[in-house]
Amino acid sequence: MLEDPPGTTGNSLTALVRHQVVEPRLQLILDVLLKAAARGEIRAEAAVPVLARTGPALILQHTLLYGAPPARPYLEDIIDRVILPAAAPPPR
Repeated sequence: MLEDPPGTTGNSLTALVRHQVVEPRLQLILDVLLKAAARGEIRAEAAVPVLARTGPALILQHTLLYGAPPARPYLEDIIDRVILPAAAPPPR
């Protein structure tokens, strides 16, 4: 399970949503990163909760700023320009 971020409160609705909705989805992303690391596709040290949260955070930010979820090209940019470079093995 992902750790609660520092400064989170004990609000019961917030905790319920975090534990029942958000955390399972973030765990799925972390599991994908861990499997990619096990296959040698990304660095093992990159398979961490903060990287698993990065894509969803950028999607949420876009949705809050523009009032709609991002289009597919933006989602592809998140993967290609943020997630993969952050996780890629160093160049040889």
